Amino acid sequence: MEILKRHGVQIKKLIVVISIVLFIAAPFVSYAHRNTDPTFITRDESPMEGSIGYTIHRTPHSPQTSVVVYNGSVNDQSADWYPRWSIFCEIHNESQGVLIDLAGTGTTTWGATLDSSVEFIGSPTLPLMNYSEVCFMIEIKAIHGSANVSLKMNYDLWPDSDWAEGGENSTFFTEGQSGVVILKPSLSGAYDLCSGWVIRTIMMLEITSSEESLVRVGDVSISVVSNENLYPVTFDLQAPDGESLFLNPYMQALRFEDYLYYDNDYPRYPAVELKRTGNITDSSVFSPRITNETLYLAEGSYEGVAGWFYGEYQMQDSILNTSFTIGPDESVHIGIRIPTFRLYIEIAPSFAYSKVTVRDFGYIYRIEYPIQGAEYLYMPNRTSISITVSPIAYLYNRDVDYAHFNYRQATARISVLTDGASCVRVSVVFSQFSLFGIIFDWGQILGILGTTLLLLLLIHGGIKKSFAGARKDFNLRTNILPVSLYYITMFFPWVTYSFNTDGNPFTIVSGVVMIPLCTTLWWSSQSQLTPAPSSYLLPNIIVILIFYWIPMIYLSYLIATRTNSISDELFHNEEGSFLSLGILGSPFIIGCYYAWLCIIGLCYLNIGLIAAVLTLPSWGVVSWLKKRNNRAHANHVNS
Repeated sequence: MEILKRHGVQIKKLIVVISIVLFIAAPFVSYAHRNTDPTFITRDESPMEGSIGYTIHRTPHSPQTSVVVYNGSVNDQSADWYPRWSIFCEIHNESQGVLIDLAGTGTTTWGATLDSSVEFIGSPTLPLMNYSEVCFMIEIKAIHGSANVSLKMNYDLWPDSDWAEGGENSTFFTEGQSGVVILKPSLSGAYDLCSGWVIRTIMMLEITSSEESLVRVGDVSISVVSNENLYPVTFDLQAPDGESLFLNPYMQALRFEDYLYYDNDYPRYPAVELKRTGNITDSSVFSPRITNETLYLAEGSYEGVAGWFYGEYQMQDSILNTSFTIGPDESVHIGIRIPTFRLYIEIAPSFAYSKVTVRDFGYIYRIEYPIQGAEYLYMPNRTSISITVSPIAYLYNRDVDYAHFNYRQATARISVLTDGASCVRVSVVFSQFSLFGIIFDWGQILGILGTTLLLLLLIHGGIKKSFAGARKDFNLRTNILPVSLYYITMFFPWVTYSFNTDGNPFTIVSGVVMIPLCTTLWWSSQSQLTPAPSSYLLPNIIVILIFYWIPMIYLSYLIATRTNSISDELFHNEEGSFLSLGILGSPFIIGCYYAWLCIIGLCYLNIGLIAAVLTLPSWGVVSWLKKRNNRAHANHVNS
């Protein structure tokens, strides 16, 4: 204690110098971390049990010439349904279908006036060569307002890129009206497009409204009529140990349309290529999209191959021959175990915003990490693969922050050699580390240490100076409220937001923005908190520096050095009037801007924003309390 009394000023200066050095060193250390290549650890695990081959189960079933071959909804994964685009509307998923809240005519950010609208697109697979008539139906109900509903369909020669128009039907729904939009296209377009026995149908549902409307989209069904007897044939593509491949949600990513011809390359996907023996149709590629996907096929013999494909081509060392017969009077279940192995990927620490690319001589997966709903990825039996881990490229702007543009993460690449049968586990270890669930690097730790040292000086000065005697002095105690609010704005998040990434399956990423620290903390369901710079130098950081940090530093200086009440210093300090006004109003002004972003729905308020909006009113409360206390004290003295 004697040393502190004798050398207190020198010690404080030393602490300030150390803090400044830490602040200067912090960004350089962080930059080095972000550009340090991670460490890879690869190890083979035991091969999967079981063997490749196929198993056929038959059960009695009556023949049908008229049947509903598809019954789903516009949020049904078995036909790759997804909202293609939406304008001025919100989509709410229900157990069977969706509820669409349309806002009516509005003006876009680029100045165009448009009606609210949404389009869903799906692609059920149908063996149209077995059918003589097909009917597409979608249930619609206009709960509130009115809307125009258009159902359009095309024939798609997937995995080739050729297509042909099928037809279109539009219906206008008034408030309270419910019904079914029906489309019966001609099959001539399918016959002209393809000589195979199976084809994809592209269904497009567009809903448009010029007024506020609430529309429910119910069941989507497809019924067919055939000149031949039809029987259900169920396909289940499996791993060698019998586990269905499509229990893994990432199998959907292999056929998603964005993968086709990516960088002039073809995706890999599991499928069967079959030909109906003795029939004039050619072979066709059929890629199931769910476990136990069922097609209604005509009686006869079918033969071909099953396994891994790329584009419309077979991966020759990853397929097996298969054949089966259909009918009479039976349904067929075919479990096909194709060559594959499991790839386990672990990334440490678990960033909220990583993209993983897996390829052999072409792309296999382009997915997001953390992996959701699965422990591993299914791979073709390749002996050489490459893995790349990089940040997600986020190409469009947000009005809340710029963290998506500023976020940096080292890109990691590794080549993995395998025997094509054993499961492989790959661990990617970055130089960052996790502490209390937050990802840090040593540069950020240096910045935190520097901040902590300055805060200790501030607290020590406040106890010795500004708030000395606060227990006895009511006027000093009133300053605790606004000062506390100011420091809450510094260390607590102001706003919260969330968004869906573009992945398949997509990731819901949430973020909290700490405005004064120019930092956003991201997280997803299985990740750790991931910090990212949330502002650009111009204009954001300059504005925050002038309107927040300079007044904040001045407030801290007053707390640490002055013995008068802080409110007295601010209200009666003529020399520092500009800085005093900055302290009184700046956090409030910045807070009003972000409060407006919350009002228009871009984000949600958090503790820091509430404190910022209350800073200016809190000084008014302090002034009123002091005046009331002074009047009471004067009345007491006079009495």
